[in-house]
Amino acid sequence: MPAGTEGGRGGQFRPKDGTPAVIEEEAKKRIVRLAIRRTLRLLALSLLRLGARGAVNIIPIVGEVLTAIEIMRTISELAQLKVDADAALEFVKKGPRTLQELQVSSDSAEAFPSYDQFTKTEWTQAQLAKRFGSAGDGYEYHHIVTQGGANASNIPPDQLHNTDNIIRIPKLLHEAVTAEYQQDAPDGSGRTVYEWAAN
Repeated sequence: MPAGTEGGRGGQFRPKDGTPAVIEEEAKKRIVRLAIRRTLRLLALSLLRLGARGAVNIIPIVGEVLTAIEIMRTISELAQLKVDADAALEFVKKGPRTLQELQVSSDSAEAFPSYDQFTKTEWTQAQLAKRFGSAGDGYEYHHIVTQGGANASNIPPDQLHNTDNIIRIPKLLHEAVTAEYQQDAPDGSGRTVYEWAAN
């Protein structure tokens, strides 16, 4: 929408019919579709793994233990999927956000030499001074300018891994963004949208 659009919506994507309710409904449908696809994939993989475990049933105790472990793993993955779906639906319910609302820090930009150091996955003495950890249940961090491909060698790490370039969004929405970038480019070149946008 153009700058100055009423309701402070300038700079946001225009909804198909112009109403926030339609945006929210379309986003909810997409989240539900993603959750259903992930659930079906999880269940199909679990059934395949359980079927493969049938061959191990030659030794009864081992087969039963492996089956129990597989069932517990599937239950755990489905529970995590519920957390992810709930986070995405709650995110959508609150409506559109500005870039400043999505950024992980309202202070001046903080830069990090790597993504691991941003998220504190490496606990070194220098890391203890950093303040960002996990994005939270059902959420992931997303690089606005992606950290992979040519960007990894063409853009300095402190510009890629900083609080101006990293936002916190629900996992399912992160998956949707990634899926969009993996679609075929609109120019019919056979490249992905990501490859097309990089040029």
